[in-house]
Amino acid sequence: MPSCFIPGCNTRKRSEDEDALHVFKIPTKATFETRQKWVSSIPRKVDNISPLVSPNPLKLPHIGFDLSRHRLCHRHFEEKYIVKSRKVSIGGQVIAEEARLHWTLSPDAVPTIFPGCNTPKYYKRVYTSRTSPVDQTLNISHEAEPDQGSNNEVEVERAEIVSGVPRTVNVANLEALSLLKIPSSWVIQRKETSLKFIEILEETGSKTPIFIAEKSLEVFKDFKFVVNIGSKEVTKQYAQPANIDYVAKLLTQLSSLTLCTGVKNQNMFTYWPCASKTLNIWFSDKCSNIVSDQIACQSCVDLKKKMRNSAETAVKNISNAKRTTTSKNPRLVKRRKMAATLKLWRLKKKNSQLKNMCLSLKATNQTALLDSIQGLNLPLPMKTEILTSVQVAKTKSKFGLRYKADWILQALLLKVTSPKAYRYIRDNKILPLPHPNHLTSLLRGIPSQFGFSDYVLGELEKAYRDKPQRDRQIMVLIDEMGCQEGITFEKNTMKFKGYIDYAEFSSDLKPSKSTKKEADHCLVIMIRFMNSKVTQPIAAFATRGAAPGNILAKMVLACITRLENVNLEVVGVVSDGASTNKSAWKELGIGVKNGKITSSIQNPVDEQRQVHFFCDMPHIIKYVRNHIHNKENVMVRAI
Repeated sequence: MPSCFIPGCNTRKRSEDEDALHVFKIPTKATFETRQKWVSSIPRKVDNISPLVSPNPLKLPHIGFDLSRHRLCHRHFEEKYIVKSRKVSIGGQVIAEEARLHWTLSPDAVPTIFPGCNTPKYYKRVYTSRTSPVDQTLNISHEAEPDQGSNNEVEVERAEIVSGVPRTVNVANLEALSLLKIPSSWVIQRKETSLKFIEILEETGSKTPIFIAEKSLEVFKDFKFVVNIGSKEVTKQYAQPANIDYVAKLLTQLSSLTLCTGVKNQNMFTYWPCASKTLNIWFSDKCSNIVSDQIACQSCVDLKKKMRNSAETAVKNISNAKRTTTSKNPRLVKRRKMAATLKLWRLKKKNSQLKNMCLSLKATNQTALLDSIQGLNLPLPMKTEILTSVQVAKTKSKFGLRYKADWILQALLLKVTSPKAYRYIRDNKILPLPHPNHLTSLLRGIPSQFGFSDYVLGELEKAYRDKPQRDRQIMVLIDEMGCQEGITFEKNTMKFKGYIDYAEFSSDLKPSKSTKKEADHCLVIMIRFMNSKVTQPIAAFATRGAAPGNILAKMVLACITRLENVNLEVVGVVSDGASTNKSAWKELGIGVKNGKITSSIQNPVDEQRQVHFFCDMPHIIKYVRNHIHNKENVMVRAI
């Protein structure tokens, strides 16, 4: 628990009317004079030592007192200095008041009450100055020769120093100088070879107090001194002192000097030639610093006029930044006026054209408008977009929109290509796209089943009916991909899906010992045109693991037959080298028999053409790699 710093104040003993003990530091907003009053009023200073004789006036090491650390209790302050409640006022009238748990001090609070504070005796002890060895030697010689007058003078001088009232000295005595009474705004800074009297100026405009030395008088051991006013040395204006009385008069004269106020409120400038800035105040380099009244010197007055004129010019230049000197040319003014008139005429013309278009659109019926759109030389998707936009514009409610099949197909393609672009175009109303949930419900309504897609084969027949032979040659690709097991129920067909399904080839499936019938693979058959980059899946089957070889061979023959019937020419079949695929090849007669390699079969539709079978190269390389990895010794037969 913090205690009171005042000697003799017992913070542990409380009176009956005291609920709690409150201790305070010096207020952060206290001025320099208030801080000096704190130091001078606390009964811990020695009577014959000034509280301001310290390098730091806020911390007195010779009496052990620190304003930033030590605390005083509420018993030493008057009631007017203690803030015990929080008040809320509107228009000067208090509307709410709440008691504070922890009391605070007002910025001008000063401790003035010290009841029952028994100051220890050692705080009142008077310390005399130590006699220098020179004086001791002189004193001894004085006792030996009492008739010498010089020794009497030295003895008198030493006695005057001890009593603290020296008048005339031949050697500078810094201890005696430190006992001078100085004005309240001055402080004393002790150095090894000198004693410096400083007048402190406080800057009140900032959040934290800023102190600067405005005037200073530094006295050295040889009794020479230096006088500084502001940042200039003016020692030559004063005669060198011969005694301490002259130093006291010089301090009084310096404190009564009125300094130049400089140029204030010119913060827009960061640099000015032949001038310097101190605490946001500008001073001319020719400033005399000393004036007769509270005004600036003539040099600073001239500087203020120059700064004010420069600031007004800068403000005018900023306000007239858009105006150029060339605008005063009458030819340019006339040319700009003509350009503005022409621009206004063009805008009025476009406005009248738009009004006429609106009137003609209102007078045109829907049939004529649709016919005019259809007659435009535009691509079909663009025409579909325009027609859909017109239809959406005429719909009174967003729930009554009906999209055409062509536009829904375009929207599906866009959503599959880039869902992010679809959301951006729809949210910003760039195109009248349907809601993604609507597309999802449409996709769920499309009947989906395993096997060959008759719809895809029909569309291929329409697209490649009149194509040349080289554009109708295709390769068939067969591969399997893994999928996640799962059983779902479709409301449209009232069937469960997710089991093994070979469509029309399910009857050829031999019974297996495995009890699991959920599919975990999908066998995909797709085609690739040899003269273009078009690829198209045409069949899919649900399998568990790899499809059996006998079923796979029948699928290949059925696929070739269906593709040949839609006017496409099957050149070959590509698959990987899995065991089930090799079994299917064996069913079709592909392989090596009696040293003869057979890699093609007769086309089941056209006997004059052959269908070639290929094992894709990536799988062959993978199989060779695996074989070399698994076998320790590998022998390559020479060809």
